[in-house]
Amino acid sequence: MRTALLIAALLSWPAGDFVHAQTRQVCLEDLAGLNEPALGSLYREFQTLAGPRGLMLTNSGCEAGSVRLSLRRRGNGHGPDVLGAAYRQGGSIAPHLEIYVDAVVDLMPARCWDVVGRALGRVAAHEVAHFLDQDERHAEAGLLQARFSGSELAGDDSYPFRWIRSAR
Repeated sequence: MRTALLIAALLSWPAGDFVHAQTRQVCLEDLAGLNEPALGSLYREFQTLAGPRGLMLTNSGCEAGSVRLSLRRRGNGHGPDVLGAAYRQGGSIAPHLEIYVDAVVDLMPARCWDVVGRALGRVAAHEVAHFLDQDERHAEAGLLQARFSGSELAGDDSYPFRWIRSAR
């Protein structure tokens, strides 16, 4: 089964002047209650993919104006195949991103928490890339492609998830 990563509109996000180019900290808000093996794997994969862009995932010391990445069990109003969302405010993608843990777990060929965490890290990096690039479009390949299978998300190799965009 293949699944779509959704870019949704959220009109209630407070307007603000976001400084995208200087964003370095992504604040993780775990509302899903992930276990330690999954969280550790999520952090490692996120750093593998987003670290070269100067990003750090943290769960403490989150300042006002930080990019907030919320882990939720399910997405409200989203179909069961939606893994995450980046929200729009006016002409910008807001610094509030969500990942839907149950949707990712449902795709996994096996329920190994290290593998689930790696898949969540890839979905997280995908949503953060939309914010940093301020571009809701998807690419033909790499981290920002529109669809991934469970086996792709669970795979050992991070290389297919490089932060690239195809020529438009």
